[in-house]
Amino acid sequence: ENVGAGKDSRERDFVRLLNPLGEEYSVMRTILLPNMLEVLGRNYSRNISRVKAFEIGNTFYNNINNKDSLPDERDSLVIGCYGEDESFFTLKGILEELFVNLGIYDTIYTPESNYEAYHPGRCARIMIRDIELGIIGEIHPDISDKYGIETKCYCCELNFDQVMNYADTERFYKPLPKYPAINRDIALLVNEEVYAAEMERTIWESGTSLLERVELFDIYRGKQVQQGKKSVAYTLTYRASDRTLTDEEVTKVHQNVLDSLKEKLDAVLRDV
Repeated sequence: ENVGAGKDSRERDFVRLLNPLGEEYSVMRTILLPNMLEVLGRNYSRNISRVKAFEIGNTFYNNINNKDSLPDERDSLVIGCYGEDESFFTLKGILEELFVNLGIYDTIYTPESNYEAYHPGRCARIMIRDIELGIIGEIHPDISDKYGIETKCYCCELNFDQVMNYADTERFYKPLPKYPAINRDIALLVNEEVYAAEMERTIWESGTSLLERVELFDIYRGKQVQQGKKSVAYTLTYRASDRTLTDEEVTKVHQNVLDSLKEKLDAVLRDV
């Protein structure tokens, strides 16, 4: 109830204990978010100016198909933070670092506005291949107030079992490059609803083996960009392991990348 879960929500379909130690311990938790908010609130009440915390723990759901059977049990991961330098994007950066270390590279963040625990304009579902991994966002002020947190705080919760299903921690090593790289910067105009992850996937798919790195360095919205559009800028690094690339080779591959972005996402080079 404290995190805005409605009476009919999945989060309130608790597994109830027959012999609880007390009313507070009469049900098994379906999400870890309330526990994290209690931790953040406790630290805030003790004048701790900046906090980052996480928990991996079990959550339990009644079996949808047969409520008389054993409950579904899964591992969940919750991360929470608040502080002067913390934001949605610092928390997203923590997640991205986690995903890279687990060998997960194709996550997409889709806007979410109906999860009442989070600010409707600052919340996203974390998806991979149409499967939901979790949710991330800024906690709604009405919710954080209930836990005595009088500042912006940010949380994410992942189905950690699902995350590990997609993890690939096998590592392959190769010698340091002997030949120089060639960098090309591009600024692309795309529709506002196009995600950076979609653009990066398209770049990787069309860049052939010569594409070594894709780095996002700017997203711009302003007077020089028409309404409903945004400018997204990348540095693309090309390199061959067995030779020095010619400008003609890079131009051919680079043009293929631009053509694919135009065809799949209607992304065009921005005149600057």
